Amino acid sequence: MHRPTRPPERVAEAHSREDAVDRALSALPVDQRRCWVMKEVLEYRYEDIAEELGLPTSTVRGILSRARKNMIRLMEGWR
Repeated sequence: MHRPTRPPERVAEAHSREDAVDRALSALPVDQRRCWVMKEVLEYRYEDIAEELGLPTSTVRGILSRARKNMIRLMEGWR
């Protein structure tokens, strides 16, 4: 089966975005990075993250709020 090829500029853009996300994630504090990955990549629910990390759900929500704000700030240069 033949897969359609993506234009080189689209491939380069995707790689650039992945690199920017990796750099932004590595700049986050460990607790923010861990919660962000569990929520945004692994699609855990807040309650599941809280249980997994042994934290109150309200703490997880606060950590994720800070992580999202930091990711937006750190990714600003990529746009």
